[in-house]
Amino acid sequence: MHETYVSSRGFARGLDSAGRQARRQARRMAWLRLMAVAVVGVAVVVGLTSCGVADGGNGNENGKGADGDSGSGAAQAVELETVRGMVLEVEAESLISLAALEVQDDAGKVWRFEGRGKVVPGFTPSHLNEHKLLGQSVEVRFYREDGREDGALVIHGITD
Repeated sequence: MHETYVSSRGFARGLDSAGRQARRQARRMAWLRLMAVAVVGVAVVVGLTSCGVADGGNGNENGKGADGDSGSGAAQAVELETVRGMVLEVEAESLISLAALEVQDDAGKVWRFEGRGKVVPGFTPSHLNEHKLLGQSVEVRFYREDGREDGALVIHGITD
């Protein structure tokens, strides 16, 4: 049986018929599927940016550790140093990995760090460019290649 009524806007509407219920159910299911896909998408993006793109958790997308080796053999202890300053230059290797970073400290010294494709959780090249544009400082933890004073400065981590 199909009954009609006049809505508050003056339109004639059918009461909950089987077809109307089926359409509502289909819309609800489509909405639930959309929400499930959105939740999975957000989880994947968060996972990729915070875990280092499935590289074993060492934050480097090429599968190598922070010191550039593949992780086999004895672990080498590196002395970490820290510099805080303003971002001058950001070189991206990809959307999420760094090739190089230049920072100027409070004393005016410019430091150039090698990223070597490192994925730093929370610090994509675009995020570092935001720091550059907004004049926000960053703190870079790094080590000197081969432990030498004249060795390349390699990024270990970055914080606000």
